Amino acid sequence: MVQHKSDVVKTEEEFDEKVVKKISEICRLTFESAKNKLERKYGCFELFGFDFLLDEDLNPVLVEVNTNPALFTDTQLQKEMLPKLVDDSVKLALQLHPVGKTDASAEVKSFVDNNEIENLQLPY
Repeated sequence: MVQHKSDVVKTEEEFDEKVVKKISEICRLTFESAKNKLERKYGCFELFGFDFLLDEDLNPVLVEVNTNPALFTDTQLQKEMLPKLVDDSVKLALQLHPVGKTDASAEVKSFVDNNEIENLQLPY
């Protein structure tokens, strides 16, 4: 039987610190460890699906990474989130891979330097 632990986090900020930041770091480390095995093609992008479980103390555990994540809208949350995710992905790909260019170094640097991730619809 799972017991309710109301003292695990009390605020959204605590949740962000305890869960979201750890998930972001796990994702970063996953890509860092696999970067030499990932094929980079200018003008292309790939969407990965990371599956996590949270233990009773809200510690995230990476279950798997999908290279072809399901984009079904079976739940209300998926109906609200997935169209925004697809829209953000396409807008980001178009912004970072301008037509007629063969390198996006300047666009990526500008995106990072100007913290443009804040302009996307979902918190990444």
